[in-house]
Amino acid sequence: MALLRTESKTELEVLSSLLGFKGEKMADVIFAAIDFQGAANIEEGYKTSTNSEFGIATLDTRDLLRTTQIRKDPSSFISTRTFITGTHKHWRKVTRKYRFGTPERVSIYELPAKVRHALMIQDDVAESKPRILVTIQHAFNGHSMHALRVTKENGLQAVSEELYISRIAAKVLHRRDNCRIPLTELSTELDLPFREDPDLHVCGDFGVAGNDANCIIRALLLLAVRNQETFQCDEDQVRLLAQLRGIAEAPLPPQKTAMEVKRLLALQPTKPLDDSDVPIDTSFFASRLPKSKDEGWRRWSRRKELHQAHFPTYRESLGSTSEAQESEVEDVSIQNFPAT
Repeated sequence: MALLRTESKTELEVLSSLLGFKGEKMADVIFAAIDFQGAANIEEGYKTSTNSEFGIATLDTRDLLRTTQIRKDPSSFISTRTFITGTHKHWRKVTRKYRFGTPERVSIYELPAKVRHALMIQDDVAESKPRILVTIQHAFNGHSMHALRVTKENGLQAVSEELYISRIAAKVLHRRDNCRIPLTELSTELDLPFREDPDLHVCGDFGVAGNDANCIIRALLLLAVRNQETFQCDEDQVRLLAQLRGIAEAPLPPQKTAMEVKRLLALQPTKPLDDSDVPIDTSFFASRLPKSKDEGWRRWSRRKELHQAHFPTYRESLGSTSEAQESEVEDVSIQNFPAT
């Protein structure tokens, strides 16, 4: 049974419907949590720095529905990748903190194709078409995707829905609407296995695109579980809730040892993939560069003002949202999804 797009559905209701908690079958989709680090560098066309990261963590609903589950390890349901551009020093820092393997080092000119390919997952049943994706972000950050020209206007048709856990969390955790709970605090609130480092994230798990993407998709699952547990559930739903909780709370892979990091570094070229002596071809990116420092400052201030209007900070969540702010926030609704 396909889920019909309706303007009255909240993101939380969309999520519940996708997981089959609203009377429909679970949708045949892939949840894809995405995260960018160094977003300002991407959006400026790498004018001042080539350091950036793109992380993606995916969960296929087909894996949840298979009755004879080959993979017994809950953590194996989520696949995580990180692409990194920039200096050898930046790659070394990310490698040390990244929990899910080795970051894939690419040129800034390769990154758009890598992101597009990561979001175009071919269907192993119907090979002529890609799987339908539901992307999840902590909060809205479409500027980096636009700068990399990875949008529906540029041929990315696989993404059919976008969810933002900051808004879903506000509903489930009874915060003020549009309160942006920091990912670190949300992880603590949900008791996820990620740890925050009090010393400027030197050794913590956050601030790496792949780690954050994995945290985002785990948070999404636990928010769905907490919400559904407030309703009466049948036996199948109780079983699914336990499965989702197990996936979200699965232990993280161990951190790399100093010896392992040293070994991985020895396999990498010490020179950057993008020659710092060669000017960046900013026309390759759909960036909007400020004409002057004053203009850049005004643009940054206006963007921050709008961002705070839509996403008040976690500590401001005890206040009240004005009607004007609430009216500016778009309703996120659902498109047609094939049922599994």
